[in-house]
Amino acid sequence: MVPRLLDYSVDSLTSDPVEWWKSGDAGPYHSSVVVRNKGTFLNPVNLEVGFADGSKEHATWDGNDRWARFSWDKPSRAVYAQVDPDGNVLLDINSFNNSYSLQRDRTARLKLTNYWVFAQQLLGQWLSFLV
Repeated sequence: MVPRLLDYSVDSLTSDPVEWWKSGDAGPYHSSVVVRNKGTFLNPVNLEVGFADGSKEHATWDGNDRWARFSWDKPSRAVYAQVDPDGNVLLDINSFNNSYSLQRDRTARLKLTNYWVFAQQLLGQWLSFLV
């Protein structure tokens, strides 16, 4: 019997200016998100897309297909997309692929660096205790 796995991911996020917009100022953007069901379990899931002006769009995907594309035309550029933003799907086996960002965000790197420094400090204290 094949195990039924649940794994949703955001495969891509694009946000490009609309080509027909020829004005000198920033025009509307066509934003597109591809979400994928990498598992074998079918479950509806929510999608949240955040834009540079602070607005958000929400969509619900039934998860019946292997993948789905969602698109919006908005005056602001999309900056991130996240599957299951509320964390309701607890059985997702890989939550690291649930989001995609077009912004450079150093938060995760800084958090991992802090964990590494803390681990080194604990190791140093433990070794100094042995001496």
